[in-house]
Amino acid sequence: MFFASAKTWRLGLLLLCLGLLLGPGPHRDRAWAAEPGLGQEQADFSVVLRFQGNTALSVTRLQAAAAEDLAAFSRLGRRPAIDDAAYLMQLAYRRAGYYFAEVDYQIESTADSHQVDFLIHEGPLVLVGALDFSGNTVFADRELAALVENTLRRENGPGPLPFVESRLNEAVGFIRQLYLNEGYRNIGIEIADWRFDTDEPEQVRQTRVDIPIDISEGLRQVIVATRLVGDPPPASATAIEQALAEARAELTGQPYFTRRKLVLRSLLLEAFHQTGYPEARVMVDDLPGENPGEILLQAELSSGPQVRIGEIEISGNQYVSSRFIRQRLAIKPGDIYRDSARRQSFNELYRSRLFTRIDIGLAPPDDATEPAPPAVDPAEEADLPLTRTLLVRVDEAGSRELFLAGGWGSYEMLRLRAGFTNRNLFGHGRVFRLETGGSLKGAEVVAGITDPWLLESRISADFPLYYRFREEPSFTRSEFGLGALFSRNLRHALTASLGYQIRRSNIGKIEADTASESLESSYNIASIKFQLSRDTRDDIFFPSRGQRAYGAVETADAVLGSDLAFYRFTGGLRRFIPISPVYTLGLRADTGLILPGRGQISIPLGERFFNGGERSIRSFREGQLGPKDLDNQPVGGMAFNVLSIELRRRLGENLAVSLFADYGNLAPNLSRAEEGKEAAESRSEVISATMSGYLKDFRPALGAGIQYLLPVGPARLDFAFNPDRRPDRYEPDFVIHFSLGMAF
Repeated sequence: MFFASAKTWRLGLLLLCLGLLLGPGPHRDRAWAAEPGLGQEQADFSVVLRFQGNTALSVTRLQAAAAEDLAAFSRLGRRPAIDDAAYLMQLAYRRAGYYFAEVDYQIESTADSHQVDFLIHEGPLVLVGALDFSGNTVFADRELAALVENTLRRENGPGPLPFVESRLNEAVGFIRQLYLNEGYRNIGIEIADWRFDTDEPEQVRQTRVDIPIDISEGLRQVIVATRLVGDPPPASATAIEQALAEARAELTGQPYFTRRKLVLRSLLLEAFHQTGYPEARVMVDDLPGENPGEILLQAELSSGPQVRIGEIEISGNQYVSSRFIRQRLAIKPGDIYRDSARRQSFNELYRSRLFTRIDIGLAPPDDATEPAPPAVDPAEEADLPLTRTLLVRVDEAGSRELFLAGGWGSYEMLRLRAGFTNRNLFGHGRVFRLETGGSLKGAEVVAGITDPWLLESRISADFPLYYRFREEPSFTRSEFGLGALFSRNLRHALTASLGYQIRRSNIGKIEADTASESLESSYNIASIKFQLSRDTRDDIFFPSRGQRAYGAVETADAVLGSDLAFYRFTGGLRRFIPISPVYTLGLRADTGLILPGRGQISIPLGERFFNGGERSIRSFREGQLGPKDLDNQPVGGMAFNVLSIELRRRLGENLAVSLFADYGNLAPNLSRAEEGKEAAESRSEVISATMSGYLKDFRPALGAGIQYLLPVGPARLDFAFNPDRRPDRYEPDFVIHFSLGMAF
């Protein structure tokens, strides 16, 4: 009886999550409905709202359309608010395709109450019939019709196409822009009187309207040449010529519209700004060419003086040292002022996270001094750059932070974390952190110093010191260690890091029979690790697009100070593909391999991989997938794989559901005890057993989940079913995980 009930309950939960995933999305028309007497200004009267004649739109939808004005009337009782509310309700009908809808109202008032009756005449639902285009030769009827239909269909979805006059006018604007982008500056578009399929459309329940759209395309205008008026100064002549050549390559032969002038102007101004002329002016005119439809772009140049930086004046900083700010600037005294250097300086200061506001600019021209040495020829003096002061003004952000955070995991249960961070240690932008955390399964203390600009380079250095204790499913582990990690951001969101760490590990309370596996329980590990990672996700907590990929190799050896010798390889990919505004497909692949090094036969329990749990194969409890001893205690493995596919759907601002499938393994697939073997006698024997099972014995998980999005990440409830349950290993039919954060 119990098993029948459990299976029925499990099937019901899966069907519920499937219904949420595939059911209708969040009701975007729903809003807060005004309640009588609510608001900041409490009134001494009651308000009753009644609706008559509405069948197509619900009372809730009508209240949502005019929620603000209804609330205002409920607070103050002013008639203009009801006028506006009736108008907004009428607009809601028009947007739903009820072109003839009218909303009137009556108010009955007493000393302590108002009763408002909204009198609604819906009229017929008006659908779009034929779209008749005339005069168009550049774009086919089907292209223009698709543009109009997509605009009219917005917010209504598939099905009959409602007639909405405001959206029809918007669609005409899109058609006009389409022609303008092709150089038809004199495009004319007119909607003739539309035609209903009945002489008295307001008297029927549903009608159609044919829409004739007349187009007068006019003459297409094309850019045939660009030219300059005025000679640039010698210092910028080469840059101006290159900018003009780039503009000609990009613009010549292209259809003309007004924004094309901005392309030429921007290229020329950038050339001036990069050669030290911050006050340059460029005026671009469009002139008719020799033949009809030809356009000539003419740029008139005024360079102004070239500017060299004299002093750098820093203000607004109280705790951040001026030296730190100067070191972040890409502009130094004596440099020619370049806008790209100003932008680079701004980005470097902003990246420090020490400022809420950064302004970098030149002092006013009145403060400029012209460094004319004695007896300088007037002709040469005119070409000398002006010396200007660079002003750097900042507003500092708070650099000290205390935090306290909580969480939950299906294995660790309650988790708490607290810490202190100082992002401006000694006024030089170095970060000091002290964190401590604990759960019902472990505890951790971490202290560290990070220098984001090691020796004024683009390398970030981190020096952590930590102690960790954790109860694993078949043993306990305590570690004390320190390390040094050096990272550099490369192009295209790629980060490279190289680190060294040394730690002392103690393995105790070993429940697994390790006699045939590994006997080490206390050892020192010193290793070097290199990693490459790339992260383009749009959200680290609940991404809807982008990917994160990483690959790492770690080696431990006696020459580094280690008791153990091994090579550890790990890699993974998470990719998130938007299918629609509410659907996201998530894909994950993770793998790992650890091999004994020279003189090492087996890998201790505490350094092995474990699989199964809330963030891997969810049909298993924490660490329970893979080889076990004869008492069913996990002993870990030397390699693992995890593959996942997850379809996620947003149900609202903070709610989402998902369907998922996980597939993974652990190698060797069986423990030495399960195979009836003694401990391995050679390194090659361990490697052979690992590689032979690396792509074998994959175990599945099928399930559904629901997530509530919090500022620190989603609270997640996952139900995972095991379709390949092995009773001889006491594997459960299903597992429920409740945790904070997505599985990947």
